[in-house]
Amino acid sequence: MLCRQSGACGFLSGNHIYIVRQDMKLSGNNGTSFELSVMGYQFPELANEDYDSNWLLISISVSHPKGSWTATDPSLLTYELRELGHWIQSIHDNPNDSKELSFIEPNLSFRYLTSKTDRILRIYFELELRPAWAPADGAGMEDLWIDIPFDRVEFSNAAKMIAEACKRFPQRTSV
Repeated sequence: MLCRQSGACGFLSGNHIYIVRQDMKLSGNNGTSFELSVMGYQFPELANEDYDSNWLLISISVSHPKGSWTATDPSLLTYELRELGHWIQSIHDNPNDSKELSFIEPNLSFRYLTSKTDRILRIYFELELRPAWAPADGAGMEDLWIDIPFDRVEFSNAAKMIAEACKRFPQRTSV
């Protein structure tokens, strides 16, 4: 992978060049963090196929108390990425709205959790987005996550960065 001082990185895979930009970073306590980057369309050459035209190759970088890892997988559709941005902003603006967000590929999900003393954004990792040291036999295990305290989430910045990624990779077909 080649990187510039600007923070943009890129790599070549097959016949495709991928430019990596950090599209969202959330930092918790004790070094816990989650970064999501949209690397491009899974099938850049397919512009008119209902689902295949809209799959995005995403990369995550996670710092977890048990270890850190990165993973790359076509885990989100273009409109799911847009929904993530809206959801992040909505739990900030109206925390009584939807408390969970999941996607067609069950690799990543988000929950807004509350108790009498805490408000937390929990991010779950499944299947292809798990580290090698925590393999999964199937989806829905919900045994690997990180918690980001609500007061540490820069909601507007995260939603804005996702909106910018959606502009770079718009929905190409209606579903």
